Amino acid sequence: MNCILDASAVINLCNGGVFFTVLRHAGFQWYVGPLVAGECSGRLRPGCANAQIELERAIDATLVTLLGDENIPASRFGELLERHRLGPGETECILFAETESLDICTDDGRARKIISTLIGDSRLIGSIGLLTRAARESLLSGKDADIAYATMLSCGAFLPRLSANHFASGLS
Repeated sequence: MNCILDASAVINLCNGGVFFTVLRHAGFQWYVGPLVAGECSGRLRPGCANAQIELERAIDATLVTLLGDENIPASRFGELLERHRLGPGETECILFAETESLDICTDDGRARKIISTLIGDSRLIGSIGLLTRAARESLLSGKDADIAYATMLSCGAFLPRLSANHFASGLS
């Protein structure tokens, strides 16, 4: 799977302490656009990860490819931005998905609805889906996935509420 990450996914996975674990998932190639890379900086809550530093480390380790925006049509960007009123990073992800045939990883609920309509559910995943895959493939335990999910929430993630031992109990 070739997948572009948006800032919400990068930040949530970093905050959950599972960013590098997820990036090492077999069969995935990861990408990020320049606008999203810029959105990963910002004010940090105490005890939460610095997503900008983690993303830079992942790019330096060639686990994530930083795409250039030279092939992104500015007119299409403006059209999508105006029509759907998403943030620049989510809009950038949609354009890269269209032009580079990439799947999209986002935790933004509104963006997920729009992406589902524009490119389809089969090309959409989020942090919970990645935690599920990682637990199923024993990249981390179900308990560790539950801890990562709880940490994401405590750092401010807007994710669907799951039961207390969702991953450990095999409900994933």
